[in-house]
Amino acid sequence: MTPTTTFPLTAPQREVWRREALTPRRSRYNNPLAVRLTGPLDVALLADAVSAVVARHPLLSAVVDADGDEPRLREDGRPGIVRLERDDSLAGGAPSAQDIDDELRRYAREPFDLIDGPLFRARVYHLGDDDHVLHLVAHHLIADGTSIELIAADTSRAYDGLAATGEAGLEPPGARYADFAEWYERRLQGPDHREELAEWADYLGDVPLGLPVARRAPKSGRTLAYDLRVADAAALREAAAWHRGTLFVLALTSLQCALRQHTGHERFSVFVPFSGRTEPEFADVVGYFVNVLPVRAVVPGDADPLEVFRANAHSLPDLLDRQLVPGGQILGATATPPARATPYTARVLLNIRPPRSKLFADAGLHARVVLGEPVVGYDLSLVAQEEDNALVWEIRADPAVFPEPLFHALVSDFTAGFGGIDTAAPPAERHAPTSDS
Repeated sequence: MTPTTTFPLTAPQREVWRREALTPRRSRYNNPLAVRLTGPLDVALLADAVSAVVARHPLLSAVVDADGDEPRLREDGRPGIVRLERDDSLAGGAPSAQDIDDELRRYAREPFDLIDGPLFRARVYHLGDDDHVLHLVAHHLIADGTSIELIAADTSRAYDGLAATGEAGLEPPGARYADFAEWYERRLQGPDHREELAEWADYLGDVPLGLPVARRAPKSGRTLAYDLRVADAAALREAAAWHRGTLFVLALTSLQCALRQHTGHERFSVFVPFSGRTEPEFADVVGYFVNVLPVRAVVPGDADPLEVFRANAHSLPDLLDRQLVPGGQILGATATPPARATPYTARVLLNIRPPRSKLFADAGLHARVVLGEPVVGYDLSLVAQEEDNALVWEIRADPAVFPEPLFHALVSDFTAGFGGIDTAAPPAERHAPTSDS
């Protein structure tokens, strides 16, 4: 590889590029992570650590080259293309948590220029003596949720190495994203891909690729946001594992059953992201690997939620084996999502006990993993994040599709669905989960 490398976008990246091109200079695909740093901090050393991470992951210096027939990513090998910014605007006045949160959100929402780049930025906020926040933001074209955590972890390792020995000590990853992109595109031309595509078609059968719901006019000027705190995450994980599933399978089942109850549809699909990191050499590579694919929902009116859960727990491991099929190929053509009003939002908080210290605690802004996305005719999404010692399921819905009373009912039944699995399983009968998200 030369310092400057160009390669075509992968199929999932092309979908992000296509949507971004429809409404440029927006922040919908910004991927932020903020880290509260307490104790003495050498900002110059931190800047060197960020530079070392960019050198380890050249994709962080990439821009889009759109001059040819197909857009390509071009890694810029020049040193210093990404520099750590320092911000003292919150120093000296004992900023409130809200002040910090507002500034982090503003920085996270600043749009990226995909052509001129860079598509990654980092800033350190000086809040007071021995009190800082490191804020990392990457565009989804170059970094998924796993990637932003890798960047943070590598920054921490590089800083510790520089402080101890003067060397960042970051070995090159096992591969580069350019290697994955070339391998992936070759794979899409081979017989294994054609076989997996046929298996997806067989799995879905006649299940609609979306959720057909009659659109209704939203109430003018209304938004909805509220929090519900429910059962402990640990107990729910144990219950799900006993039935050979995971907390994610439980959330997916609860959502499917709530949608069946309030839409009347027994057969539909829920779009779910898969990690896309199927090869071990790509485990520590920064890039956009995640792939959104439809998961079948067959929920008869008299269905037992436990049976729906078991069906999901049984099918998801098989889907993981063929998760590299681009969702757009299954769909035939991916429709352009319509412009949406400000969505209703509900947050369902699962207590984490005992409270655990987290590397990214108290920063006020967290990376999010999309579990369902409005891709084709699907207008309710579910995202998850961790904050304040809680696992948070955040449900968003388009008010033009799910008016307020229906949204309230959906959230209520989604929350109640977490109690639909017996938690009284004897410890000797519990099983390890068979799949995860």
